[in-house]
Amino acid sequence: MKLRPFSSQHRGMFISIDGPSGAGKSTIVRHLAQMLAAAGEDIHITAEPSSGPIGILCRELTESLTGHALACLYAADRYHHLEIEIRPHMERGETVITDRYVPSGLVMQRFDGIDSAFLWQLNSEADRPDLAVILEADPEIIAERLTARGPA
Repeated sequence: MKLRPFSSQHRGMFISIDGPSGAGKSTIVRHLAQMLAAAGEDIHITAEPSSGPIGILCRELTESLTGHALACLYAADRYHHLEIEIRPHMERGETVITDRYVPSGLVMQRFDGIDSAFLWQLNSEADRPDLAVILEADPEIIAERLTARGPA
């Protein structure tokens, strides 16, 4: 079963998987990719922060940078990620699955005290996924998984 439209020129789908650390995002991304690939879809898996230069900077500075500066850095990574990785793969007709996207950033940056109106405006031009999945999990299970995983 193909998920693509019937036209010979098609744009791939964009799927985001969000949720708290330990909820099973990476597992769902892997299983979904396997299922879609088995159905004949071309798949590209990615994550946020991205593996690009801004994403690397995000990971390096997450512990020492807060507030508006961190929110802007993550948004810059998202827009760069869309431009250099996500959109090109979709233009080739691939289904792109990302492990974290806008919802994860909104939650984390609200915990950092940033006004939601500022965050919505900052991310207002980010592409909307064709399918957005937000996972939940029992807090005790998440705590067990994170403890077992150890420090990131």
